[in-house]
Amino acid sequence: MKSVFVIDPGMMEAGGHHAALLETLIHSESGGAKVCVLTHQQLDNDLEIKAKNNSIQVNRFFSTNFYQHYEDSVELSLSGMQHYIRLLAWEYARAIKLAAQGSANNEVVCFYPCLNWEHASAISLALTMSGERYLCTHKVSCMFKPLKINYQSEWLYKYSFGQLAKRSEVELFASDWEARVYYEDLGITIQGFHPCYLLPWSSLNKQKTTSSDTPHLLLYMGDAKENKGFLRLPEVITKAIAKFNGKVKLTVQYTLAWDYPELVPVINTLKRLEKEYPMQVHVHVRFWSKDELQSVMATLSGVVCTYDSQTYQNKSSGLAWLCGYYNLPIIFMSQQSFWMHREVERLGITYYHSLTDFADKTNDKPMPTRCNSYYSSLFEDCLTWVVN
Repeated sequence: MKSVFVIDPGMMEAGGHHAALLETLIHSESGGAKVCVLTHQQLDNDLEIKAKNNSIQVNRFFSTNFYQHYEDSVELSLSGMQHYIRLLAWEYARAIKLAAQGSANNEVVCFYPCLNWEHASAISLALTMSGERYLCTHKVSCMFKPLKINYQSEWLYKYSFGQLAKRSEVELFASDWEARVYYEDLGITIQGFHPCYLLPWSSLNKQKTTSSDTPHLLLYMGDAKENKGFLRLPEVITKAIAKFNGKVKLTVQYTLAWDYPELVPVINTLKRLEKEYPMQVHVHVRFWSKDELQSVMATLSGVVCTYDSQTYQNKSSGLAWLCGYYNLPIIFMSQQSFWMHREVERLGITYYHSLTDFADKTNDKPMPTRCNSYYSSLFEDCLTWVVN
């Protein structure tokens, strides 16, 4: 019997892709494998209870802030990040030892859901620090690319992930097409793609559950952030209601991971609009469980993307993959091409450049041809993939 250890210091609040991964594990068939998740010590209580109630072991393990240097790690470089890397490496080393020694004679697979270069350096150091080779396979998700691609960022990614790739017990997998190209261009061996872990795909039903003629648009989903277009929501809501003469349903879902003062006026406006247009505007201020997300997706007519095109020029998003799986058209509120544009073309998703184009069903591009092998890799069952 195999033992799976999901080692994720970023798993903490009830929101984002880390919480979605835990939801996916909860609703996945383990095939007899023992599943244990090593999370941050401040893991959301409800997530922990739900996981344990579904036979997933949970260990509140890490104290390091996983995203502490997400925006400045390249500027600090290797010398400026040494203290952080060593602290995280010490925690990773303890986690790997726990996984290996607590599994008796079982085959052990450790899965790391997303790593930036500093995390890769920490794991590489942790594997060296142990002084012994445990019988573990380490599957690593290469999700992140540099926010700014330059000589320094390329050196850091090439060095840190290159050190990991040299180890026979480590396998690197890209989260998306462009991530694979980026890492391979650095000379790093990538084994393929890991599945998108936002949902347990094999247990879902893509069947539409509504036949209403009233369009239902998802305007926002995920952590409330300025660069994801949260501040634009009042404007988009107003435009959509006017465009469809009030005959439209608009859904907004968001979570507040941290307190952002600049979001307060928008949140207050959303509350007002929901009261003013109770039939049209529906705002959900909580993390959606797998069942809630599934039920909403099955009723949608399309998804609106309000992302800042500069921030997301080379940055991936689960929104594209959800649209790809549920075959939902996407409406871009930016005319500029960025990662989302390129990804939806790879996935064969119909897209529009404005609410007007969507309403009038006018599109200046034919539906792109889907890359079937890539699509199949993204929507494989994640836990089955980890176990095998």
